[in-house]
Amino acid sequence: MKTIVLMAVVALAAAASAAENEAGAGPTPRSTPSPSPNGAAWERAASPAISAAAPGRPIAARVSPAPGARSTVAAGGLQGATAVALKEGEATLLVGASTLTLRPGSIVGPDVVTSIGSDRVVLVRGATVSNPAGAATVVVSFDPQGQGRVRVYWLSDPAATTPREVR
Repeated sequence: MKTIVLMAVVALAAAASAAENEAGAGPTPRSTPSPSPNGAAWERAASPAISAAAPGRPIAARVSPAPGARSTVAAGGLQGATAVALKEGEATLLVGASTLTLRPGSIVGPDVVTSIGSDRVVLVRGATVSNPAGAATVVVSFDPQGQGRVRVYWLSDPAATTPREVR
């Protein structure tokens, strides 16, 4: 109980001190600081000067490539695809130099088309011998110009390692 009362007194003192400082009753600067009876002196510090620095030089940094899970191999056979015609349930795409017509159930490499909308194609990928990483959902979105963007959503982390045993 004594601790709570002491904390309340300290909080009130701090609030009263803050109210005095906001009211303009703060310390006044002196031309020559002289010690006060308790040995402390008030002196107002000058504000830091901000100068216009010379234009910064360009900085170059080496950036490592994206992790292997995001490589073009993981993106599947629709990487770089361009939409020729998209409608609900059917898509005509230009992949490389060939035209590809897709419908739900079509197979593209290791992926199976599940749905086709007016601006995207959704495929499902299962675990295989060549891709033991596990299942994934592949979404190919098309911008108004028809350029495709492939995103792979893994249902498990293909780069995961088993952690060491904790003893």
